[in-house]
Order: sequence, then structure tokens, then C-alpha cells
Amino acid sequence: MQVHYIPIPVQPFYRNLGFQLNKFPETERYYEEAFSLPLFPTLTSEDVYRVVDTLKNILDKNSA
Repeated sequence: MQVHYIPIPVQPFYRNLGFQLNKFPETERYYEEAFSLPLFPTLTSEDVYRVVDTLKNILDKNSA
């Protein structure tokens, strides 16, 4: 699930205004497929390597 980009039609305020996710198919597709990598000011080099290694392991398992 995407945590940084949440489409307007998914947000409760806009849903209450009548926005429907199925009216925005590209938004829905992106929301379902995208993911966020950690990014914050105190991210250390060790953190970056751990994220890269973890992502690489996941991708390697999925390509086998």
C-alpha cells in the first residue's frame, strides 16, 4: 500500500463529497502498484544499504 500518495477519491473528506475511485482508473492503478521507499533526514548509510539489500532480495525472489 502506498503511504505517501493517497488519491483524493480515497480520502474520507472527498469521498463524502461524492468522489469515487472507479472514476479515476489511472489513479487507482498507481495507488495499487506504487510503493514508497524510506526517506527522512536522519536516514543513515547503513539504513540505505539495508533498504537496498531488502529490495534486491525481494526482486530476486520474484524474478526466479
